[in-house]
Amino acid sequence: MATATKAKNNGKVAAESMADVAGKVTQEAKAVTDTLFDVTSKAAKETKAVLDAQQKMLQDSFDMWQKHNQTYLDFVIGATQQSVEESLALHERVSQIAESNWKKADELVAAEQAVALETTEAFWARSQAASERIAKLFTPVWFK
Repeated sequence: MATATKAKNNGKVAAESMADVAGKVTQEAKAVTDTLFDVTSKAAKETKAVLDAQQKMLQDSFDMWQKHNQTYLDFVIGATQQSVEESLALHERVSQIAESNWKKADELVAAEQAVALETTEAFWARSQAASERIAKLFTPVWFK
């Protein structure tokens, strides 16, 4: 009987040892699980912070790109508008100069035509007078 009691006590000790080991394993598993959860949670927070920083950087980069494009577009539109306005002003000024010069040219042509007409009329009158004199010179006196 002593052996049976000893075996029974050994079984009880073994069961208690197993229960202690199982309890310790459960505690250690819980500790490992808690640690993994904490690490995962911290990693998620840090990853979120990194992603937020990247998102902010991309947004800032996009905003800067948008401002740059708007500035460039404003410059191109302003330069084109100014160029067109100056071109129209130059066209108007050249048109005024051309019109003024055409008027002067018309006045000069009219004056030249008047002088030419006067010269032609004077030449005609002198030619007619000279013709009459020559005709008188060569006309016999008895023919008169």
